[in-house]
Amino acid sequence: MIHVFLSYARADGLDAATKLRAELTAMGFQVWRDIEEMQGGLAWKEQLRAALRQVD
Repeated sequence: MIHVFLSYARADGLDAATKLRAELTAMGFQVWRDIEEMQGGLAWKEQLRAALRQVD
């Protein structure tokens, strides 16, 4: 399975990012996106770094 980190600007890309994530997931990609994956109460920078280390 290929892991993808989806980066976007919320101000102008939330809808596009949502659609792209759905399409990539349907094709079998494992997609990391902040809205679904970030956990409150944890260091956000470390969460991003960990996600980036896992992408292909």
